[in-house]
Amino acid sequence: MNNWNLLIIIGCSLLGIILVQREFSRRNRHWRLVRCIATILAVFGLGGMVFQMKNSSGDRSPAEIKKGADSLSLARKAGFPDIHWNTTLKSGQPLIIEGRYVNTDPGARILVLSGFNARLDSVIIPSGSTYSFRLRSIPKQTGKAIFQLQVIQGVNMLESEPIPVVVEAQNPLKVLMLASYPDFENKFLSQWLTGNHMQVVQRTRISQHKYEKIFLNHPSFDFSRITDTVLSQFDLLICDLASLVSLSSTEQAAVRHQLSQNGMGLMIRADTIQEKKGYYTDPFPCYMFKPKNNSPRLLYTTDSLRNLSYPDAADAIGIRFQSGTQPLVLEKGGQIRVSSLLEGRGRICFTTIHNSYEWSLSGKAADYGYYWTSLIQKTARQKKEKFQWRTTEKFPRPHQPVHFSFEPGEGQMPWVTIGTDSLFLQQHKNFSSIWEGEYWPRQPGWQPAVHANNRYGEWYVFEEKDWPLFSTSLYMELPENPETDKSRNALIFCIFFMSGWCFLWLERKFFLI
Repeated sequence: MNNWNLLIIIGCSLLGIILVQREFSRRNRHWRLVRCIATILAVFGLGGMVFQMKNSSGDRSPAEIKKGADSLSLARKAGFPDIHWNTTLKSGQPLIIEGRYVNTDPGARILVLSGFNARLDSVIIPSGSTYSFRLRSIPKQTGKAIFQLQVIQGVNMLESEPIPVVVEAQNPLKVLMLASYPDFENKFLSQWLTGNHMQVVQRTRISQHKYEKIFLNHPSFDFSRITDTVLSQFDLLICDLASLVSLSSTEQAAVRHQLSQNGMGLMIRADTIQEKKGYYTDPFPCYMFKPKNNSPRLLYTTDSLRNLSYPDAADAIGIRFQSGTQPLVLEKGGQIRVSSLLEGRGRICFTTIHNSYEWSLSGKAADYGYYWTSLIQKTARQKKEKFQWRTTEKFPRPHQPVHFSFEPGEGQMPWVTIGTDSLFLQQHKNFSSIWEGEYWPRQPGWQPAVHANNRYGEWYVFEEKDWPLFSTSLYMELPENPETDKSRNALIFCIFFMSGWCFLWLERKFFLI
């Protein structure tokens, strides 16, 4: 206690004694005890305000005050201020985790995505920076799984956060392949497609007007021409440029109709520069280019920082960028090798990589699968679920309300149960197709399945310690700002002072004797 604080206490004590003595000297004894309490309260409030004004900065220097404020700010900001991933995937779809990490430490840190005791992807976070990151992996299993996003510095694991994901079995895609001649690219691709549970019909020209037809995971049927009826059975048409050009005008019109009106995907493989113009080549003007050296090329997909070592060192075909197109795969030098374009409800994918099978031959089956999975998912017909549901809370917690919304698609109110509990729904006030309900989970972890209209879904509730920057108890766990405390205390003392003196003023005005 310094001299100034002692002086405040002595001064307020003397003032209180004098004022209380004057109250006892008044002839009017009405409310004497209450007047004395109001006097003491007013003097106490006055002394507290003076004390807070003097000690608003305490005995700390301005540098210490700034350091304390900075440390508090960093404590509240360090970690993951933003994070997002798809909690529900279809088999074969990639798990993509995007967000920002604030590294306030002078040393670099590593973000690691791991699952099933394996390191799946990682990124380095520079020191003293806010870094936007993207991690990616393709889950191999179906069902529920919890991946981990770990923060590592040196040999120490600083943080490990759960990434719950549900991988649902996907209805197999139906793929029609047209080839102008037999080659290894089609052979390896058809084997890979069937190995991933897709239904494949392959037609290969072996001579003029003679074709070989192969049905893989698909019942056989007789077709001699490419018609709307044939194409309507498939989600994706994969063909080389020569086979597409050789189709009759009627067949090409059927392909374009299914593409633009029904959302079928069209993937074109080009190994030469075609002079003939068409809706499928005009948006993708090609040119020849030579590699800078004989080392293997590096290819990059635009949705990931992952690079693919491409063994071909010969002259290659590049695609010039056109307005409305989206590059999907580029070389290290910036040359576009795969591009895509929206065509009505469908999408055209144009690739000049014609020997991707060499990835499989060189033991890089993962790169081969990654390349074709990325292209097929962006090109094939998109199937929208008729029944959709979601939770509005990003990180549900136990013993806190979780809000659900349902879109049944048929216009009727869904009947929803969570485990053995029925969920009572009400219609959204602005959107009649959406129904909302509230549920209070009892414990963290995987929750009882949500059953609605003969469909079900899995969902996860996080513990309070998970993802602390998104926890409602964050500011209860962190120390309060001392300056905020002092402002709050000064307000309380001001209320004491005003209450006491207002009562004394009113009492003297109306009851003074």
